[in-house]
Amino acid sequence: MGQTSIDYKAVLADLRERHARLETAISAVEGILGESSHKVQAAAKDHVRGQGIVFETPHAPYAEMTIAGAAMDFLQSVGKPQGTTEIVAALRRGGTRTASKNLYRTVYNSLNTKLDKGQITKIGRKWGLAEWQPK
Repeated sequence: MGQTSIDYKAVLADLRERHARLETAISAVEGILGESSHKVQAAAKDHVRGQGIVFETPHAPYAEMTIAGAAMDFLQSVGKPQGTTEIVAALRRGGTRTASKNLYRTVYNSLNTKLDKGQITKIGRKWGLAEWQPK
């Protein structure tokens, strides 16, 4: 039998894309329920208490960042352009703290400001880091 070469970059890109779609779906369902993922996790934790299941504290990498900073950090971590909806979902999952009544609009406006400053670029309808643009 011959050896099969696996393109791990393609596998990783595919997983990231699927992850972003799942995050968007989760955020949509949370919006319908009117609950954050933290409330859902707390309810699940209460439900299984005493059944030997251990819940780890969710990681909140964006909790202390600005909206724009968290969005740029997310873009850097996924390594490819993302739509506003995917960015919003990632920021929510990552623990972004905001009093905004419309996080989508807040993220969009924050990224537009970074676009004007040359730190962000638009690639089609998606946001990317300016460094990704060919010189």
